[in-house]
Amino acid sequence: MADPRWSCAAESSLRGDPLEGTASTAAGWLLIEQRGAWGPDGLPIADLDAERLARLRAQCAALRIRPLLVRQPWSEPTTVRRWFVVGSAGRSGSVVGGTFGHPSELLDLDLAELLRPDGPRPGDASGLLYLVCTHGRHDPCCATEGRAVVRSLRERLGDALWECTHLGGDRFAGNLLLLPHGDYFGRLDGENAVQAVAEIEAGRLPLEHFRGRATLSPFAQAAEIGARRQRGDAALDPVEIASEEEVDRATRLIVVRLHDAELELRVTRWHPEPPALLTCRAAAPKRAFAFRVEVVGEIELDGRVP
Repeated sequence: MADPRWSCAAESSLRGDPLEGTASTAAGWLLIEQRGAWGPDGLPIADLDAERLARLRAQCAALRIRPLLVRQPWSEPTTVRRWFVVGSAGRSGSVVGGTFGHPSELLDLDLAELLRPDGPRPGDASGLLYLVCTHGRHDPCCATEGRAVVRSLRERLGDALWECTHLGGDRFAGNLLLLPHGDYFGRLDGENAVQAVAEIEAGRLPLEHFRGRATLSPFAQAAEIGARRQRGDAALDPVEIASEEEVDRATRLIVVRLHDAELELRVTRWHPEPPALLTCRAAAPKRAFAFRVEVVGEIELDGRVP
């Protein structure tokens, strides 16, 4: 029997598991409001039969968008629920929102059209959305750590704050996803989450909690973070991955164009030893992965070589 005092998040922090390059990859998101309890999987959606759910999953998979259930337990119950389609590609991203009475109405959404930068814009869904994973039936750490983050941010963020189902990276709880940027942040708690959000509101990335941007490969996520740290560039605006070349299965050469410089980086994936239990519900130890980032070349954007 597992020790009830054991925590994958606490053990990961003690091991010093790196955050860099651990954001789940996606081009966008379908957020579906569902109050009440969530199952271990996060889906099914209440009142949606298996055949229609499979169709919705297939539509999302074809567009590389990730469906998540969201809720605001503090809000007044209503007969209609909200949906958001979020595109995280590009520099600014997009958020489109609306309401539905029955989940079958979600199948009528033209997700591809809603993701277009110049597509239709039903409803008012401007501004940032802050999603905090509180999916306790998936992993207890998500509930314990995530709900502490929600409590600390509720008054500050208001309706921009949502609880959500599994984001990935249970051992980094509390986890926060910033949309439409697609930025993942981990190891947040009731205290440091307030400071992290203050940094975001000031237009800066809290790099010590930054896991990566969902639209990038894990290698490119690690490269972006490494480049930002090398140059002290924490601007919230996304940077450009100018090129990504595979050297072998474990190594890529990546060029990151920051706000004031362009860096060429060698990014190598490696596996820390020994294997470990990576989630609270893990049946057996596994080897996590980490990234080593080395600067190969650096050019100032005004053409001067430092």
